[in-house]
Formats: sequence, C-alpha cells, structure tokens
Amino acid sequence: MPQSPTKEILRRRLKAVRASIDDKASLDIALNERLITWLETKNFSSIFSYLSTDDEAATWPLVHHLLQTPACRLSCP
Repeated sequence: MPQSPTKEILRRRLKAVRASIDDKASLDIALNERLITWLETKNFSSIFSYLSTDDEAATWPLVHHLLQTPACRLSCP
C-alpha cells in the first residue's frame, strides 16, 4: 500500500503551487470578500482563523473584519 505524504511534504508542494500563482493579491482579495460575504449569511459567535504570513493566503482582511464584528469571538493560534 502506498504511504500517504507527510505534512511537511504536503506543505512544500502547496507552497510551490502558491509560488507559481501570478496574481496572488487579487486572489487573496477575492477569497476574503467571499469569506466575509458567506459569513454574513451565517449566525456565528466564534471563528477560528490563522494569521497569515509570507506566502500563505492572506487572512488579515478577514481578521480585521471579524475584530469589528461585536458578536464574534475570534481565535487565532
């Protein structure tokens, strides 16, 4: 049976894929807009997110939006 890739191998592969994307900024904006729009249709009180760094998909616009949402408890590692 083939062995599944380790977390580190998957991270390297996905980092390489993200590095090959030409217009990351536009995709990050679209991602955050879609997430915010989707969340506005939900009744939530807690959200868990990561704080993006380096070449990760940007989460800062989402985080800033959630920090301004009074009824939301935001948790980040």
